[in-house]
Amino acid sequence: MHTANFTISDILRRAREKALTIPQFQRPFVWKNAQIKLLIDSISRSYPVGSILLLPKTADITLNSRSIQAEIFEDRNDDAGESAGEAPPEEMPSEQYYILDGQQRVTSIVRVFMDADPTHSYYFNVRKMLSHYLRGEDGTDWITRKRKDKNGHSRKEDQDLIRADVVMSQIDCEIYLSQFSDNNLYTIEEFNGDRRKAAAEMAKVRGVFERFRSYLLPVVTIERDAKIESVCRIFETINSTGTRLTTFDLSVAKYYPDPDLQSMWKSAKEIHPILNDFAVDGERALQVIALVSAFRSGKSPEVSRGTLLTMGRDVILSEWNAAITGLAKAYRWAERNGARAPNPPSHNILTAIAALFVISNDSASIYDNEDDTLRKWYFCKILQQGARQAGNYKMGLYFSELSLYSSGKINPTFDKVYMNVDSIMHLYQAADVRYKGLQSLIFATIKNDLFTNQLISEDMVEEHHIFPRALLKKSKVRQRDIDSITNKIPVIRDTNRKIGDDSPYDYFRTRLLSAKEAGTVGALRERMQACLIPGNPGDPDWLEQFKVENYEVFMRRRAQIMADRIRTIIGDAYVDGATEDDDDDSD
Repeated sequence: MHTANFTISDILRRAREKALTIPQFQRPFVWKNAQIKLLIDSISRSYPVGSILLLPKTADITLNSRSIQAEIFEDRNDDAGESAGEAPPEEMPSEQYYILDGQQRVTSIVRVFMDADPTHSYYFNVRKMLSHYLRGEDGTDWITRKRKDKNGHSRKEDQDLIRADVVMSQIDCEIYLSQFSDNNLYTIEEFNGDRRKAAAEMAKVRGVFERFRSYLLPVVTIERDAKIESVCRIFETINSTGTRLTTFDLSVAKYYPDPDLQSMWKSAKEIHPILNDFAVDGERALQVIALVSAFRSGKSPEVSRGTLLTMGRDVILSEWNAAITGLAKAYRWAERNGARAPNPPSHNILTAIAALFVISNDSASIYDNEDDTLRKWYFCKILQQGARQAGNYKMGLYFSELSLYSSGKINPTFDKVYMNVDSIMHLYQAADVRYKGLQSLIFATIKNDLFTNQLISEDMVEEHHIFPRALLKKSKVRQRDIDSITNKIPVIRDTNRKIGDDSPYDYFRTRLLSAKEAGTVGALRERMQACLIPGNPGDPDWLEQFKVENYEVFMRRRAQIMADRIRTIIGDAYVDGATEDDDDDSD
């Protein structure tokens, strides 16, 4: 990358030549009048307004783009003189650029200083500049705008206003200010006819307008030979708005309108709402296509940004529907295995499974949860310590394993899961991947409500603290122990409301007494086992574990039940002992 400075005139000339365009992945122009005025006021005071990030247009990087959102007229038929920012006849045409960051500022500058706002013209009030702006007072009321009529607006109005585009021409600006001095200057009360003071103040006004003409905006330009995949990284690093530029955004801009990936992805989420529920990014569809395409051609699977951005249109179109179906099936499969939309497991693992569903000749049995091998592999992956989202490289390895398994050549690798009762008790952060993995296992196990035995559906499920927060806080229990996964259970919404902040000793005692009267203690025991609640309601001391002073005993007993449940799912991959850190890969 290299940096340079553009004057406002440089920006205006390039805008007139259509040398600056906006990639389709960028949002429209959205700034309000107050934001525009604040930008212009900042420039007038020589304040920094941030850098502009440009990407040269080359044969290797072609993005579908649109013009700056402004009405730029080639010829003006008004009294403004030469159009502001117009390039001299001998000047060479400007190089063509995409604006990756700064389009709101660039568009605002063009609209103001080229009188290119579709509906309004911007003016500077010279009288207000003399009366308060030059005193160093804050405020932008010296900048005003007026709605255009069908004939536009003249460059002057009420003798106090000068249209903003006029100040870019030093000669035209000087003519206007001279006229203002002759007609208005000495009517300003504070000058009291003092010509010397008035002239000095008018010189300051000229200085403000000169600052507009000489103001330098820092411009960062990406090298012409930059690879398309590196553009994403650069954008994420420099972009002042914090907006993340994804590979899918670049693909939308590259291929539009054939195919129109944005519309295709929108349609896919309408057909398969689960993709929207789990906030799946369109990049996942491209990754599935890349994995499947590599499999069909006998190549090593690769899902780097470079690979996704160099796939041919025909490949995308031919595999798109299958990829979308595979993704939807993968997330529904994960949902049946306890994944929850607010806190899903690794998207990259599910993308590899989606590609498996596309290529598998026996996907029905896998998808219908008859395949314990895939389930075991999945939980071994999502219960790993240390790894956040598996990286793209690992996604390729995962798919390689699964594709060989699908073809009957090998069984996938089952990573060892190092957990014990203590480590389970101390899982309390929802962002922890092992918390999410164990949470999925719990939700996959507990299918019915704790007390009503009603089937828990996704639209009515809530997570309940078995020992309420308020109760444990009164007993000075640490927050991390209060939020331990051993204290959480999925229930239906009505049950959660009825229990509220009641002590578990009280509400379990009520249920036990009802079961004894009805002779259904055996059924209650089965429900407790299904909900991973420790102990046997038939034992005389069963309720003791639900007293606050025995909270740690309850935690330990429930952690052991969870450990046993993990062992049931992943078998010998479970290692009961000290934890072992894996590589900390990021998405």
